[in-house]
Amino acid sequence: MLKICVAVTIALSAFSSANAASRDGLTLKAGVGYDYLSQRYFVDSFNVSGPDSLLTRWELTSEYLNDFKARLDLTFRKTGTSSLELRSLYEQTPHLIKLKLNSDWRKKTSHGDVLWRGQFDWRDQYSSDGNDLGSYLSGSTVGRIKTPLGSRTRLVAQLQADITDFYGETNSGYDHSRVGGKLGVDQEFGLLTLATLNGFVMARQVADSQTLDYGSYGLEGSFSSSTERLDIDLLGRWESKDYNRPDGESDYSRFEADLLGRWTFSQRYFCRQRVELEATSYDPADLLNDDYRRFGVTVLGGIRIGCFELALGPDFELLRESPEDTSFAEDYFETAALADISCLSAQGFFASMESRFGYRQLEYPNQYQSDFIFYELMLIADFSVRKQLNLNLLLSTDWEWHDNTSLDNRVVLFSSVLAYTF
Repeated sequence: MLKICVAVTIALSAFSSANAASRDGLTLKAGVGYDYLSQRYFVDSFNVSGPDSLLTRWELTSEYLNDFKARLDLTFRKTGTSSLELRSLYEQTPHLIKLKLNSDWRKKTSHGDVLWRGQFDWRDQYSSDGNDLGSYLSGSTVGRIKTPLGSRTRLVAQLQADITDFYGETNSGYDHSRVGGKLGVDQEFGLLTLATLNGFVMARQVADSQTLDYGSYGLEGSFSSSTERLDIDLLGRWESKDYNRPDGESDYSRFEADLLGRWTFSQRYFCRQRVELEATSYDPADLLNDDYRRFGVTVLGGIRIGCFELALGPDFELLRESPEDTSFAEDYFETAALADISCLSAQGFFASMESRFGYRQLEYPNQYQSDFIFYELMLIADFSVRKQLNLNLLLSTDWEWHDNTSLDNRVVLFSSVLAYTF
């Protein structure tokens, strides 16, 4: 659930950024906000295995937020055959200072479309509230070119790099750097049908813990098609990752695929489907991690009324591991009812709410894990209070109720920003 929250927060930030830079020239936004994260109990139920899993679990369970914040957002935007967007975001809470600098440059040339993006992040914890979130400097850059190979085919080449440096008295992270690239093709089959296929490589170095170094390579592809009645998006990715550990420990190959479809019956009625597949296979010499397969299916029937879309339907998920000792297996079958409501209006109002209520049945329950009922709610909204005053909200809750109440889990995340555009 928290991973979804992170993704939604990034998307909401991008949505707000787009609003802030909706016209050429300089745009200044000033605002205040509030962030809150409460966890009563948390067990890492995500399938994040390998040497990075402990870091992920520690970070997820250590952050606790209950802070008001102030922020300034300055954006410069220029569009045309050569477009440029520069954005600086300053944010301060009673304990942290955050500064983000982003650049996005695009140009159409006779050799193809060129893109360059850069980002610089600085976070400084100048006072402690009992949680050592840490201070760091981080930077990343991406360069990409798309060169025509024919009337509907383009060669895509991309290079990327990032680096993070923690400083001060902190144990919240490791300094690291990564460098990698992609090479592939984009193929158009019609006005609204596109397929892509890329090969990629990536290498990471961790200065304080060389066992976290890794090299990875793989393939990723997508297919997207839109007609009057049917929309289809297919995403696939295969990756092989090799950690700098003896005897192949934690090395794995992973395949992921998502199929999203939408069938429109009329102007009012539609059906949405999603199929997810994930399969991870560890090196045979790995004694700590188990192979697993995860499969999910969602089918929603919906109705459109004005700018609102309401969709209801069942959601299923299955996890199967391959441990030698089943007492540590987390195999489960999950059934849920899912409700989704969204609205995107021409007047600048956007809202989306997803509610999910279900039951997870474990194949091998024990004193550390048991069957449970769960409820998840996610709400995001962005709208204009007045002509130049904008409010965006994020609320996410995740509840678990076990027969053994000591295993109950509750996560509540709330984030908001009220900003004025000058």
